Amino acid sequence: MAIAGTAAVAQQANDGSILSRLGPSFQAGTAGVTGAEIHYVVGGEGPPVVLIHGFPQDWTEFHAIMPQLAKRFTVLAVDLRGVGGSTATDADFDAGTLATDVHQVATKLGLKQPYIVGHDIGGQVAYAYALQYGRDVRGAIVAETALLGMKGTDALDASPALWHVRFMQVPGVSEKLIAGRHDVFLGSFLDYGKFSPEERNLSLAAYERDDQMQAMLGIYRAFPKNAEFNSSHRASADIPIVFVTGDKSPFEQIRTATVEGMKAAGFSRARAMTISGSMHYLFADVPDKMVTLIENEAD
Repeated sequence: MAIAGTAAVAQQANDGSILSRLGPSFQAGTAGVTGAEIHYVVGGEGPPVVLIHGFPQDWTEFHAIMPQLAKRFTVLAVDLRGVGGSTATDADFDAGTLATDVHQVATKLGLKQPYIVGHDIGGQVAYAYALQYGRDVRGAIVAETALLGMKGTDALDASPALWHVRFMQVPGVSEKLIAGRHDVFLGSFLDYGKFSPEERNLSLAAYERDDQMQAMLGIYRAFPKNAEFNSSHRASADIPIVFVTGDKSPFEQIRTATVEGMKAAGFSRARAMTISGSMHYLFADVPDKMVTLIENEAD
């Protein structure tokens, strides 16, 4: 826990400037959950909205939308276990475990019936959250990801945009090739979004330590477990879910199949939406559109 506290303090130093600009209601903290210490930022007032980041980002992915959302909602953004200011004492990085982490944080903060928003890896976590804790949530947005183990995801296997998935899943090799070059590796993905130099640096800082990079690789190496989880679980409650893609995204090709898979899993109100003006990083490229979408869905 001493290590966890040190990591959280270091991360807050990294993102403190961004935090101070969100407004006086926002504060950072950490919460102990099963097998991890989770760093979070929370603020605002109203029905809760939980934001779950993707790769290669941390909670600061949502900094552009958090002040606006806080006018109507209590907003919670977390760092996934092992990333940014969060640490992991157990090496379990599958989406079901990550969803449980987030649920435990929301529960400790007294956030009842949250609306869940997840992007990229966070979208997989948001879907696992909906499967496990659907009775406790108002609904979910699953953005820019593939829900492994469900119909249609195999259509992405040959996509050159997803070359990194197989690379990161090779144990003992990818970490050696990335070591000392994490800024080059991660920066190549950030080139596809509209990020300022400050935003890029915050994302790179969230993975600069060896344990942070290992957590990132662990998340990708848990994909087979995610596929098994998705294929073996049905919705605990029939909540509304929106599968969101950018109009230039490779995930556009699986939008129909993904919604069909969600409906087959018990989410009869699942639907898809395409957001214009972005390839993948919706919250950086078109933040105003994402605020409008969340406001419309989360009320």
